[in-house]
Amino acid sequence: MLVFCAPATAGVTGDVLDKSQLISEVSYKKSSICAANNADWYSAMFRSHDIEQQRNPHMWMSRSKALSFHSNLVTLAKEPSDLVMASIFDLQSNLRKPWALKDSFANLELKSLGFEILFDASWIWRDATSQAPAAADGWTKIQSAEELRNWELAWRHGQTAGAETQFRASLLQEPSVSIFGMCVEGVFTAGCIANASPTVTGLSNFFSIAPNTAANYAAAAAIAQSIAPAQPLISFERGPLLACAESLGFESVGQLRIWHNP
Repeated sequence: MLVFCAPATAGVTGDVLDKSQLISEVSYKKSSICAANNADWYSAMFRSHDIEQQRNPHMWMSRSKALSFHSNLVTLAKEPSDLVMASIFDLQSNLRKPWALKDSFANLELKSLGFEILFDASWIWRDATSQAPAAADGWTKIQSAEELRNWELAWRHGQTAGAETQFRASLLQEPSVSIFGMCVEGVFTAGCIANASPTVTGLSNFFSIAPNTAANYAAAAAIAQSIAPAQPLISFERGPLLACAESLGFESVGQLRIWHNP
């Protein structure tokens, strides 16, 4: 059974409730934009692998085996619909386990269906008018298949045993996607991906060789936002990288949850 909770309002004064509702509505709108941008990224990635996918106002979904580190379903509307639930049942019946789904508003209860929480994270947002970090000196855009192979090797931290190529050269032909890296003496020491949607730019797949993580995250955010300086920059983070992002002017605008069906 699908369960989601609405906030309690008993005993709250009208003015406080109105302000709270306004903040909640703004955060929901931003979270929805973040989720939609994430679905845009999924579309580009799955298209580069020729993997079947579909999308509607309620969700993005693929009934095929998902790429590593990706979900088979991403919710796009705060109020879960019967269609979303029916699709979860469909995937559960037809997909080989394990598989995962992204609960973009952290409001599904799926434990009764055999799911486990893999992790929670925060959607983060930085307005275009926020102060930008230092320039991304030394960072370049990945242009060739060879560069992308070397970039992925660094992204995997050298762990390639049994791994299929995650980022195919066809991804470089996606007009909305830009892949960046910092190369030192022929080796990538940091990198990120930016994907542009009509109203925001998404930052994802950040990696960094310690101990320069904070500085490299600042540079990654700078170069990602440079794609469309007039647009907000969004992502989702947790743990130390969330604190790092908040120190750079990002705000948390909502929670998301990754459910895993082992």
